[in-house]
Amino acid sequence: MSADDLLNLLTQGIFVLIFVGTATKALQRRTRANLDIALLFGAFALIIFISRITTALGIDSNPQLGALASSLLMTIPFLTLRLVEDFAGVPLWLLRVGHLGLIASVVTLFLLPPPVPGMVAVLMVAYFAGLELYAAGAFVRQTQATNGLTRRRMQAVALGSVFLGLLLLVALGQFFAPGLNDLWSVVSHILGLLCGISYAIGFSPPFLLRRAWQEPELRAFLGKAAELPRLPDTPSIVRALQRGAANSVGAPWATILLWDEFTQRLYLPSPELPPRLEVATRVAATVQPLERSRQTGDGRTIAGRVFAEQFPIFTDDAARDDPDHAEGYRAYQARAIMAAPITAGEQRLGVLTVYAPRAPVFAEDDLALVQLLARQAAVILESRALIDEAAQVRAREEATRLKDDFPLQRLMI
Repeated sequence: MSADDLLNLLTQGIFVLIFVGTATKALQRRTRANLDIALLFGAFALIIFISRITTALGIDSNPQLGALASSLLMTIPFLTLRLVEDFAGVPLWLLRVGHLGLIASVVTLFLLPPPVPGMVAVLMVAYFAGLELYAAGAFVRQTQATNGLTRRRMQAVALGSVFLGLLLLVALGQFFAPGLNDLWSVVSHILGLLCGISYAIGFSPPFLLRRAWQEPELRAFLGKAAELPRLPDTPSIVRALQRGAANSVGAPWATILLWDEFTQRLYLPSPELPPRLEVATRVAATVQPLERSRQTGDGRTIAGRVFAEQFPIFTDDAARDDPDHAEGYRAYQARAIMAAPITAGEQRLGVLTVYAPRAPVFAEDDLALVQLLARQAAVILESRALIDEAAQVRAREEATRLKDDFPLQRLMI
């Protein structure tokens, strides 16, 4: 087996493994982003399957199979554009260009006999490379709004899209400079392998790599955690935890609802107003109409289900899953929600909820991070409760001492 064949086989194996992993994830959690990722790598897998079958059966020159494989290849930039739309949004005109370009490419490939005329081939390569490079730019921009594991994965995916776009430009070089086919072949195989590795790291990173990427944000969060129980009051601690959680996940805002045993409800603490009025900060106030209506002990709402079932929840459409408060979610652009219980041992303390206008691409990793942050919040809030309890004990002891000393003082007088 030559070096080129080995590189080609390795690249194909990586893409097939990514498809298996992403398809399994899509079946487990059927979000639009997961489905689009599975479709993207399903197209890669089908192209590889057709290539291996035609090679094994010696039917490389079959025009219908060639047109089918090429059409699948042209769906890749369109599916990548759909993935960008899932997490960042895409201008309407560009979506229409993607649709029209895909339709025109498929019709051309099936109607025109191979090889495709030169100018048509140039336009198809430009369409493919342009959309892929746009997607790479969108992934890069998204890294500025995210942190930790999600940022690293976005960077890897962006790099994979760049390599894929360059791969198509190399194909254009093969068309205009066929005398350098050996060079183009080596470069294309290397770019294909780098693309596969980048996509594998981005879409299916190994466990140890995921842990390594998560550690900086967790260390930063934990570095401040030791100081939080000493803040003046619980609402101050809650606000600090909310900011830390939002920054760690890369979300616009987060809230912490605490459980009140007396009223049997969750509330959003505030230093300015009584707990039942619950207006803490400007960010918290924007979601207050949602939270105030959440009598979450009955488990009818998203946060209520999390608290009642003690199980984290992710939803990519909060209005659909909590229709009673759909208007509030839409008004404050809280489309996606990740929530985890804040629990210390058997004691239920509250719920950490992270809001975002769009569902994150890597929701499972973000939800796992929210769970870690919720567990740390439980430790911090429990420490604060112990500090408050110790202060109350000391106050009672001092009051008792003063009461006992008062008769003696009167006798001395």
